[in-house]
Amino acid sequence: MAKTGGPYVLGIDCGTQSLRAALFDLEGNMLASDTQPYPIDYPEVSWAEQNPEHWWQAARVTVPDVLRIAGVHPRQVAGVSVDGTSCTVVACDRDGVLLRPSILWMDQRAHEEAEQVTATDDAVLKYAGGPESPEWMIPKAMWLKRNEPETYEGAAVICEGTDWLMYRLTGRWTASLNAATCKWNYARPEGGWPDGLLATLDMTELRDKWPGDVLPMGEKQGEVTLRAAEEIGLAPGTPVAQGGIDAYAGMLGLAVVRPGRLALIMGSSTCHMALCAEARFGSNVWGPFPDAVIDGAWVLEGGQTATGSIVKWFADNFACRVQVDAEKRGRLRLPRAGRCREARPPDLRRARRDGRRGAAGR
Repeated sequence: MAKTGGPYVLGIDCGTQSLRAALFDLEGNMLASDTQPYPIDYPEVSWAEQNPEHWWQAARVTVPDVLRIAGVHPRQVAGVSVDGTSCTVVACDRDGVLLRPSILWMDQRAHEEAEQVTATDDAVLKYAGGPESPEWMIPKAMWLKRNEPETYEGAAVICEGTDWLMYRLTGRWTASLNAATCKWNYARPEGGWPDGLLATLDMTELRDKWPGDVLPMGEKQGEVTLRAAEEIGLAPGTPVAQGGIDAYAGMLGLAVVRPGRLALIMGSSTCHMALCAEARFGSNVWGPFPDAVIDGAWVLEGGQTATGSIVKWFADNFACRVQVDAEKRGRLRLPRAGRCREARPPDLRRARRDGRRGAAGR
């Protein structure tokens, strides 16, 4: 029997190690939540990849579970949105069919490309806080173009993992103003898209691979399609709000919505997010990012790439006996990646291998 009352809102958080869904009332009280883990692949040192289909499969488990636990009918859900890690790069065709595994946010393979971006000294780089990060969109896209040219050329869309999930929900391709500003070198004060930087880098075609519409977090992006509704248990036509980066969504949850406040966000990494009334250049941290969370405000971001992931690595490699003993006593349960380890689907393995053949032939 469905719970009376409502309406309710649903949040989907696509993290590094798991996807979480949670249902809230309009006062911010959480009715239910559920978590589904998935694996990370490390093909080489400093590389990190993930199969985006695992994210969608996790949503297909967690969303119905949350509605069932809360006793809420899908029609009582007034809206849904998604946040996720960034910059996690997905290469796919126009229908969202994947051409390779995603390159996770923490992947460092594009360090040479990042140095080349920095060397341009383009005007938009002042909004990045100085050197370009190998974790960001343009360096990773450059790496794909040079090392997997068949994949790069065949990709009609190169986007964030969050963008791909939004497309799976609504059938519409959009980019988040939040992610584009903080990870794609998009700068409203300079006109938006970094066309001059792309031209200098001989990457102008990348612009056509990015979603054309850029929406701020919270703006209506579309509605849940019939297919998505059938797969994840929501009602067709449920409004979907534009999502963004997980840590930045966390700023809103911590009420960091006026200048002078700072959010400390902890997960696989740690982020310190400061909201400023004016642009503060030369701070030696990332930013200032204009309008990344709230129009007219600027964000400075610092932090540490590995925090929670260090704890998980230690638990996976050195705490097995402790965990087993604790579970027998019912006192402690630590997530183990090995429990959900799956082989990468053959089509993604083949796409990556063929892309490398193309690179080797150049």
